[in-house]
Amino acid sequence: MLSRLRALPLTAQILLSVSAVLIAGETIKVATDIAGDRRRIETNGELRGNAALDMLEAVHVQAMLNRGQIEDGDPAVETLNGTMTQFSKSNAGIGIWIVMGEKVLNFQQQQGGRQLPAHDEFDKQVLAAKEPAATVANGTTLRLSRPVILGQGSAADERCGTCHTGMMDIQPGEAMGVYSAAVDLGPDLAAWQQRLTGRILTGLGTLAVTLVLIFGLLRLTTLRPLRRLAALTSRLAAGDLSVSTGMARRTDEIGALARSLDVFRDASAANKRLEKEAEDHRLTAEADRLAAQEKAEAATRAKSEFLAMMSHEIRTPLNAIIGFAEVLESELKTTDKNGQNSSSVAYAGDIIVSGRHLLTLINDILDVSKMEAGRVELRERICGMEELVRGCERIVRARAMERRLNLLVEVAD
Repeated sequence: MLSRLRALPLTAQILLSVSAVLIAGETIKVATDIAGDRRRIETNGELRGNAALDMLEAVHVQAMLNRGQIEDGDPAVETLNGTMTQFSKSNAGIGIWIVMGEKVLNFQQQQGGRQLPAHDEFDKQVLAAKEPAATVANGTTLRLSRPVILGQGSAADERCGTCHTGMMDIQPGEAMGVYSAAVDLGPDLAAWQQRLTGRILTGLGTLAVTLVLIFGLLRLTTLRPLRRLAALTSRLAAGDLSVSTGMARRTDEIGALARSLDVFRDASAANKRLEKEAEDHRLTAEADRLAAQEKAEAATRAKSEFLAMMSHEIRTPLNAIIGFAEVLESELKTTDKNGQNSSSVAYAGDIIVSGRHLLTLINDILDVSKMEAGRVELRERICGMEELVRGCERIVRARAMERRLNLLVEVAD
């Protein structure tokens, strides 16, 4: 139930909640008034009924004490009957009658006189219980019954005892009969129901007017500002930082929301500025990096061009030196049949090896340039360790001799 209520729009939730509270309060009030009005109607009916019973009791007692004979037709009894008839005619909605007890009925039957038995089960219950009682029968009829007890109340006169005990064997404390009345509450209840219907309709009208006023106030003070804040929030989320709530001075929750939205707007604007500054710094740094990279690449290209040029300039005379050294070595080996020029042949060989080593270094420098340009190719080949070690020996032997160092190289077979 609560989950369904939360799923409804805020307006519907508020109106339903207020309606429930108002209806509950009005229902309790109407229920209390209904119970009170019904009780007042019944109390008023009891007062009217008891007044009728008081009159009936007084007239009956006087008639019984003043009657001259026990047979029907006695003037006092006829006066009683006429009074009861006249009362019923002049008091619409109230009926009164007398109920005879069992012994009185038996006596009347024996005498052939008029018998007045119980009208309903309620008369019998009161006669048996010997206690006055009142009840509402059929929803609209108030029934009242008052027992007549010999020796008590209106039957306390000694003449009552002489008559009823002597002729009917009724003992003191026994019920001789019942005074009964029936009050029709129908007209009063109908008028009450009409008033109740009018009150319910008035309450519903009041509820409707109250809900309309509440809805109007909610729309003016809450719903419209909330919708404006929602629209401004959407604009702010879309990047519009020029929004202004205009409700920050309110001291209620709407004002708190408006101030929070203003704070969020200012923070978003500050973030935008920081992001722009950071982007500007990034673009500047990127431009600096590209410029530095371009300078580095230009320097690398210049270096590569310089090395290529210098290598070419060095390799040309170096190749000539190596060529002349090879020619010299060949001639020395050809003319030196007795081994007299062995040292010269060795020196020529050292020149050739050193020249070729220098040429290899120049080629390595060119390879470094190629590696920097990304154009180097790795070539693998098999080489002899003895030849490699002997070549290194020839290169460093001259420096060792200059420093008077003995250089000993051994290569395993």
